[in-house]
Amino acid sequence: MTGRERLEAASDRDVLAAIASGSQDALEVLYARLGQRLFRFLVGLVGGDAARAEDAMSEAFFEVWRRAPTFRGDSAVRTWVFGIARHKALSLVRRQRPSEPDEALEAVASGEPDVLSGMMEDEAREQVRQALDALSPEHREVIELSLYQNFTYEEIAEIVGCPVNTVKTRAFNARRQLKRRLAGLAGTER
Repeated sequence: MTGRERLEAASDRDVLAAIASGSQDALEVLYARLGQRLFRFLVGLVGGDAARAEDAMSEAFFEVWRRAPTFRGDSAVRTWVFGIARHKALSLVRRQRPSEPDEALEAVASGEPDVLSGMMEDEAREQVRQALDALSPEHREVIELSLYQNFTYEEIAEIVGCPVNTVKTRAFNARRQLKRRLAGLAGTER
């Protein structure tokens, strides 16, 4: 078994320990494990701006590389990484002016296949995205972390730095607001 294969079979804590020892392979393994989910979370957190989410993700993994030796093990590795990424994304949002790329127009202009056949699905996704974007940042991140990233309320509390009961309250209120907004959208299309 190669060193890379051992890393791929290792626990997240062991991979992080290898990162702390300077293993770039270990960082790549952790990125492969968490990257896709983390990116989706960051896109939602920065309001759908993929470029900003990529910037936040790069900064987060650089920070993981830098801070791996200081990981105390008080939380799961993925919770720790998501917390770092959340902080980086919020910092980027505060210091950068929002950009407004219109990806749908770019896709149509590029002549990508099946653009028209996917429009209904894209429209539904866009309605959900609009309803999520209308939530406060605190409510949106709790929904993103619980529904899309499958974190427990305890893990979310650790990531966002608030009590578990606050997370539960935010989740309840966010779901209620989403239900109301999506029902309103469905009612306006009839």
